[in-house]
Amino acid sequence: MKSKVLDLALTITSLLGYLEWGNENKMFLFQLGKEIISRFLMMQHL
Repeated sequence: MKSKVLDLALTITSLLGYLEWGNENKMFLFQLGKEIISRFLMMQHL
């Protein structure tokens, strides 16, 4: 049980990473994941 809680905590905290690239591009990892999934789902509807 303790191992599962630690795994969940590690997964959640890893999504709080902050990325910056280029001049005006910056995003948290969880926002990037959401953006990728939403674009993928939009492509599936085409």
